Amino acid sequence: MQEVKSSTMLQERLNSLSLMSIGCDMLENKDFENVINDFTQLKSRRVHLQSA
Repeated sequence: MQEVKSSTMLQERLNSLSLMSIGCDMLENKDFENVINDFTQLKSRRVHLQSA
C-alpha cells in the first residue's frame, strides 16, 4: 500500500514539474507588448452602479 502511495506522489510531482517547465518555455516565447496592446483595446468591463 505504501509503495502505491509513494508512486502516486512521485507521479504528481513529475506532472507538476512538467507543467512548470512548459509554462516557463511559453512565457519566454511570449511577446508581452502584444498582450498589453490587446488588453488595452478591450472594452471596459466595469459595471457602473447607481446608488438608490
